[in-house]
Amino acid sequence: PVAQDQSSVPVNFDYLGENNKYVLVLVNYPDSKHITDKDKEFFLKVISALKLTIEDVAVLNYAHYASADINALKEYFSCSRIITFGLPPSSAVYRNLNMQDYSVTNVFGVSLLPASDTLRIIQSDKNKKIVLWNALKLLFNVK
Repeated sequence: PVAQDQSSVPVNFDYLGENNKYVLVLVNYPDSKHITDKDKEFFLKVISALKLTIEDVAVLNYAHYASADINALKEYFSCSRIITFGLPPSSAVYRNLNMQDYSVTNVFGVSLLPASDTLRIIQSDKNKKIVLWNALKLLFNVK
């Protein structure tokens, strides 16, 4: 096996939002620059329920940065929380981590909430919305 070359990790990431609250959201859209309009609309409703705006978060289309691991992301975004939607379990961000879907885990000082489902799947499934909301309430200490 060849050692992972750090130069393969991008120095700059192209993302939506301003990351004012250091919340990184990873999505997976191989055919889009960022996120589809329909999924973005749903996502904005979800974060507004948490009293957050797009300016508070950074939404990164991980499909275009698949070599970036959690340390590279944490270093670049200075994030305290990472939420993932639709990333495959084999993603570099999960490397050597024992993750449980919709369960908040502390990894390297970052609270990580992985959702294997895409935003589109969650939006169309009431039970998944409830599970996501309960996990988000834990992540953001919402009563």
